[in-house]
Amino acid sequence: MDVDDLFLEDEPDVGVATSVENRVPQPASDGGSTRSTNLASFLDFPFDGATADEDDDEVEMTAEEVMSQLKTAWINERFAPDLLDSRHEVVTCLLHQITSMGSKLQRVASAVRGDADQVRVEIHQMEMQRIRYLVSSYLRIRLNKIERHLFYHLKEYRSQPPHNYSKMSPEELQFALKLEQLYKGQLQTQVLNKLPNGVDKLDEQLLAVEPNLNHYVFLKVNQSQRQVLIDENDPEGVVDLNEGTQYLVKYKTIAPLVQNDSLSLI
Repeated sequence: MDVDDLFLEDEPDVGVATSVENRVPQPASDGGSTRSTNLASFLDFPFDGATADEDDDEVEMTAEEVMSQLKTAWINERFAPDLLDSRHEVVTCLLHQITSMGSKLQRVASAVRGDADQVRVEIHQMEMQRIRYLVSSYLRIRLNKIERHLFYHLKEYRSQPPHNYSKMSPEELQFALKLEQLYKGQLQTQVLNKLPNGVDKLDEQLLAVEPNLNHYVFLKVNQSQRQVLIDENDPEGVVDLNEGTQYLVKYKTIAPLVQNDSLSLI
């Protein structure tokens, strides 16, 4: 039995407690599976806990497909001036599976025989580190945006029903609310309490600074779009965006198309 066989033993049933609202049906493969040293090939799991028996209309997404979604979300988040919708389900699923793979690596390391198997284990470890970096970087970028425009994002959150709010995950929202509490407490103690009556009130409207949505971004068209207004100051500034083409435009004019993955930032 080689290292790959050890990885394929005792595969846990992995899913998430919450349902995924925007599942993408994937075409079934007619060919047989192939073995690879890439970690994603050992991380195939149901994206929402469904199995083929439970739902014959949709094929489970593999971890490699989830990784592709997270990589796209990471790049978009990095270059978008505003906070994009949270990919909480993707991150949760991937972290859950990485934890499982970490346990497997520990078991495999004790059964390694020969240099070839040792190299395979090290490849798996490097792949896991790469995925952890991607997830960590994605979350750090989002937390930095939340901290930079804290009162603006909380204002957005409080202006709509909670079940309609998708910008922050539950953990990110908890972070934002705790940060707001600490910020207000510090400002009240160190500044406002020392000011005369009448000017010792905190105006949160002044603190709710909006991100610069007029920031220019490079984009690539994933799906052709007809009659897209790319210049809000020019009613005739309407163009057709053809699949595969690239543009430099203001983020504000194409933000909804980035959110629905019709466009990708580059």
